[in-house]
Amino acid sequence: MVTGARAVRAYTWIAFGSSLLILILRYPTALFAAEPLWEDGPIFYLGGFDGIESLARPYQGYLHVAARMVAVAAAAVPPALAPLLMNGATILAAVSPSQPRSSP
Repeated sequence: MVTGARAVRAYTWIAFGSSLLILILRYPTALFAAEPLWEDGPIFYLGGFDGIESLARPYQGYLHVAARMVAVAAAAVPPALAPLLMNGATILAAVSPSQPRSSP
């Protein structure tokens, strides 16, 4: 019998997995034929080659710190894998509210 914290942890893993599966099935080309979309390529990815100093560079009046952090990491991998890394990080960020958290 599953009770208390174990039930919550099981539920959150199920929610995380199903959310991830739904997002991947909804737009499979985001992972299987990844390419930079809109400002991901010319703004964030190319800015990622400037390193962490690109984190302080605003774009259209906003500091896109998370996108730029992923772009800095994507600049360190081969260019063919960079869109996959950027799209994968976006998908994981979208399902992160359903990730298991440790309870106090």
